[in-house]
Amino acid sequence: MKEKGGKRSRWKPALRIASVFACIVLFFTAVFVLLPAQLAEWRRGTAGEPAVSESYYSDSSLKFRAVNRTEAVETAEFGFVQEDGDTTVVSEKYYVFFDKESEQPMFVMAQVGVLRGGRREDLSVIVELTEAHYDRLADFYTLENSSSVGGVNVLYETELKQTDGEYVSKAYFMQENKRFFLEVMSGIEESLEHYLNEFI
Repeated sequence: MKEKGGKRSRWKPALRIASVFACIVLFFTAVFVLLPAQLAEWRRGTAGEPAVSESYYSDSSLKFRAVNRTEAVETAEFGFVQEDGDTTVVSEKYYVFFDKESEQPMFVMAQVGVLRGGRREDLSVIVELTEAHYDRLADFYTLENSSSVGGVNVLYETELKQTDGEYVSKAYFMQENKRFFLEVMSGIEESLEHYLNEFI
């Protein structure tokens, strides 16, 4: 009996050391791993909300910067086809469109696909809109209606005009404002590259 009791007494210090070590590991994991991750979520305004993953967008290879708490997570896209001999340019344009409080545009992302002889080359362009650019994107006009555009049911339309009147675009919102199709029209049919340069 004494020998068994002696064996148990020899294990007690080791168990204490192991438990203290485990507590230290848990403490540092919480402080340096879990807490920073949670703080990052709070700063992005996504705590308690479904995270906006890359799969939310049509091309998961695209990289988006962090979305601030005051920014609306809305995406827009439009198709643009320009034929130049054997080269066909097809583009899709994506927006995290405006600040919730100021309703000012934040940044534009465009993915440009170039077809040359059946081979596709993809380019990505990110244009950050600073205060100097805000006056180039004028007011939003919301039309409370429901219609069908190209066979797609539309909740309502928003019209976006540039201040000089050269460019006019209409956004057709679907799925409770989470995705919408943006049709860009220009009276002089400028190329996509020229259109993007207007915002740079």
